[in-house]
Amino acid sequence: MQYLPANNKSWNMKNNKIVELFDLLDKWRYFPAYQLERRADIFFAIYLKQIIQNKFGVPIDAIIPEFPVRVGAIIDKEINKSFKIDYLCVSQEKQIVFLVELKTDMLSRREKQDWYLKRAQEINVKGLVDGLFKIYAASNQKRKYNYLFHEMENLGWIMDFEGTISSFDRMYKMEIIYIQPEKHPDDTSSNVITYEDVIKVLKENPDEVSNRFIESLERWKVNPN
Repeated sequence: MQYLPANNKSWNMKNNKIVELFDLLDKWRYFPAYQLERRADIFFAIYLKQIIQNKFGVPIDAIIPEFPVRVGAIIDKEINKSFKIDYLCVSQEKQIVFLVELKTDMLSRREKQDWYLKRAQEINVKGLVDGLFKIYAASNQKRKYNYLFHEMENLGWIMDFEGTISSFDRMYKMEIIYIQPEKHPDDTSSNVITYEDVIKVLKENPDEVSNRFIESLERWKVNPN
């Protein structure tokens, strides 16, 4: 009988927990109130740069999750509420911003959300940032917004002129992407990444987390309803 070294044994114990975690996601997604998207988003996030690079040939420099878009910025009313984009991915080299929506259920696609994303695409980076300034002024979560502004300062989207923060009037190419179980008949081939596409990308990875994620993605392609 062969005995595993201590470090390998430790890894196997951790790996079992990864398997257990995905097993729970596979099971719990069938419960009526369980929202798989909110739990699975971190696993898509760690591969997002690789997925976009593979699909579009574009390197990603930054990913901002749950990016808030001021509703008033897209409907031209003084409303400081926001809707969230699952991931905002930025390629500085190519001057492209990807507005990425993750779906684990095809029934969660909504025309209203699609319209919001198209309007966010139209107002471009400056419109998004200017909208955030107004949300910030009305928010009681200023520390979190300061952290977000710091991230956007690193991207060159905002600058502090002697204490007065302003946004750059720079135009990026804005692309809307959906990551979802399968293609809808109305979807174009360029703006949808299916789970099968993700699986093909992950098969290039040798690690156990990728392999176990692939197993769940194969199951998640099937609608639980």
